[in-house]
Amino acid sequence: METNKKWKRVSFDIELAKKIQAGEIEGKIKTRIGLDVRIICWDRKCGNNKPIVALVKGEHYDYEGCSMFSEKGEDTFGSNTQYDVVLEVPDNEPREHEFKPFDLETAKKIQAGEIEGKIKTKGGESVRIICFDTIGKYPILALVLDNKKNIEYCYNYCKNGWYIYREDSHLDLIIEVSENKPQFKPFDKVLVRQTDKDDWRVALYSHFNQKENIHVTAWLNWYQCIPYEGNEHLVGTTNKPNED
Repeated sequence: METNKKWKRVSFDIELAKKIQAGEIEGKIKTRIGLDVRIICWDRKCGNNKPIVALVKGEHYDYEGCSMFSEKGEDTFGSNTQYDVVLEVPDNEPREHEFKPFDLETAKKIQAGEIEGKIKTKGGESVRIICFDTIGKYPILALVLDNKKNIEYCYNYCKNGWYIYREDSHLDLIIEVSENKPQFKPFDKVLVRQTDKDDWRVALYSHFNQKENIHVTAWLNWYQCIPYEGNEHLVGTTNKPNED
């Protein structure tokens, strides 16, 4: 029974996907919005750099549609879309964050820096809400960061955080809150980086910027920050803490 099993979502990796597809390791192949994916060809000869052919289960009907993807699982190059392929693997690690449904009052407090947390889309993009009370059915106006293009797009949302076009539900808003986040003091020696793809580097801690929800060191700001002590072996690597 997998009723109580926890899963974590990771970026598409073609070799890992092959092992999941072959049943060698436990996992799922999904689209960003959770549709089941069956890959039926890995090496289609093509001129559009989409060698992966997959059957994607319909969202509302019991059928499978045929789609093509890049080796990175992209449906559309250079942009996150609801149909990009991602992987889900068992989550056996202590969670650093948990995701909660969007709540307007909580979002206001996070935005104002009164409480710690982040506002994101279901697809994982960072969000900055620039207006909570525009007149009409969609009062929330937010800037959503496309991580690949480093461009913010402006979208309207309902009070419950739903994007106005339901076919793009990967843009719905959620709340991310930290669990057991280490507390740092000025001049603490820490390791910092921006994303999971960046190397860890040593820095001296300054403070935590509540408004921007970001760690500040002597010269720069960082989204990821962990203690140096006990993690010395991570310097110059992209490994995760506690990863063998």
